[in-house]
Parts: sequence; structure tokens; C-alpha cells
Amino acid sequence: KTLITDAERTAYHKGRTHRSPICTAIGVTDSIAAIEASNDYLYYFDSSSNKVYFSCPVAPSASNFVYNGYANAFSTTNAPAGWSAHFVGLTFVGTSCNISNSCNSVLENCRVYSARFSGGYVIDNVKNATLKGCEVGYTDNGANAPSGDGINCHVDDGNSADYRLIDCWSHDSWNDGYSDHENTFAIIDGGLYEYNCLGGGGAGLTPAYGAIDVIRNVICQNNTRGIQYSALSTSARCSVYISNSVCRNNSEYGFSVLGNAKMEAVNCVAYGKGRGFGGSEYASIRLIGSKSANNTNADQYVDIVVP
Repeated sequence: KTLITDAERTAYHKGRTHRSPICTAIGVTDSIAAIEASNDYLYYFDSSSNKVYFSCPVAPSASNFVYNGYANAFSTTNAPAGWSAHFVGLTFVGTSCNISNSCNSVLENCRVYSARFSGGYVIDNVKNATLKGCEVGYTDNGANAPSGDGINCHVDDGNSADYRLIDCWSHDSWNDGYSDHENTFAIIDGGLYEYNCLGGGGAGLTPAYGAIDVIRNVICQNNTRGIQYSALSTSARCSVYISNSVCRNNSEYGFSVLGNAKMEAVNCVAYGKGRGFGGSEYASIRLIGSKSANNTNADQYVDIVVP
């Protein structure tokens, strides 16, 4: 399922053949005895005790393990003022990387797989944060629909926060590949956001509810929507500027706006499936040198088009 085809391959895949780098097929069996005797990876669910048993034919190691986690592996939620995080090359499996309430934090070439609930990377009330070359995949919503974003940012303490993402890769999340909210200001330079929205809604990139984003040189493919602004108010903060970006083969929209938000797209392209540009009749979508091609539906509610 996670094979990267030639048609969708980009430099952001870093030469990988599959989106999942640590994936072992686990079969099912009907008894604990079969688990104990197996030379293959199997699991058995004992309904009487509500326990799951796994066979492990090779001794666990750093490259071979079964892991299921729920709590945050690292969290600065209760950090003192001025605390900062600088992570380089860390991998989190089954749990989030939560740097909330930190200051001037930097994450470089980190990876988060199979986190649950609010996000793979949770970045709430952070005063300046930068993610460089980070990856997140398979974020699940647990029981908290519609959570399950790859990267989730909030500012609900009455202040503002600046975030920057550089060449990140977000894929196979339950909801958005990335979303920020309230008083955030984000600059997103480069990156790949694909195969998100497994729960049906959301987009590869979703600024929402008061966020201001500048998005440049990104690729959003095979999501429900590529880049979408979601707003339920007329706040002047609800705006996104996008340049030199490609949205392709997203099932509903390439670029879309819900509510009263404003979107300006400069030198952008949307093609394949769904609508290229569109959304709510109350939205403002300005296209400058942008176009859609080979989409299954015509553009909708685009107010200004400058060739």
C-alpha cells in the first residue's frame, strides 16, 4: 500500500521505495500455542482477557521491535519559561513529539510514526519553532475525531507565535498533514504533504481559524484537498499566501477556502481529480499566474484571475 510510484516520486522521498520505512507484515493466528511455535510475525487476540499476543521470532533490537505507545515520548508542556528543545535525528514510534510551551525550539531530521490523538508533532503556545527536514506518518485520531493531524499547532494563551517548516514530509495522517490555528504565523518553505485525510476530511496543509500562513514551493498530492483554509469568521487574520506550489490528484480540491478566509495563489498549479481552485461562495480566492489543468470539475468561486 505504501509503494511510492514513479509518477508520484519526488526528492522529498529521499530515495525511499515505500512511505513506511519500518513495516513488517504481521499475520493473525488462533492460539497462543501457535504464537509460541511460530518463526513468523503473528498476533493472537484473546477475547477472554482482552489481550493481544505477538510472536517475536528475532530478539528485539533497535531495528526490530514491536512497540505500542500512547503517552508523549518527550513533552515540554510544563517547561519553565525560556526552556527550548533542540532535537536532531530522533525517531518517535507510537507516540507524539510534543514541544508545547517551549521557546525557540528546533527539530532537525526527526521522524514520528503512528502517533495518536492531536498530532505527530504537537506545537502549542510555542514562541518560535522550526522544523527542518522532519517526517511524520500514520498519525491516528484514537477516539478523538477529528484529531490525528501530522503536525498540529495552536496558540490559545492570547499571545502570538511564529513557526517555520522547511522541507518537511507529512503523510498518511488521519486528518490534516499540517494545521495551525488561532494566533499563529507560519512560513512553510518546501515540503511534501501526501496521502493524508484518511478519515475523509482535512487537507495536506490547513491553516485555520485565525492563522496566517505563507506557503512556498510545496507539493500536496493524493489528499482529500491539497491546501485549504478553514475559517468560520471574518477576521482579517484568516489569510494565506501561496506561491510556486503544486497540488495534484487531490480528490476534492487542489486549493480551497471554507468560510470567509482569503487566499492568494501566485504561480501555482492544480491538476488531476476534483476541482483545481474553489470552495465557499463567501471566500476570496485571487489567482495570479496560477492555473488548473485536467481536473474533473471546473474552478469555483474564484473572484480575481490575473494571467
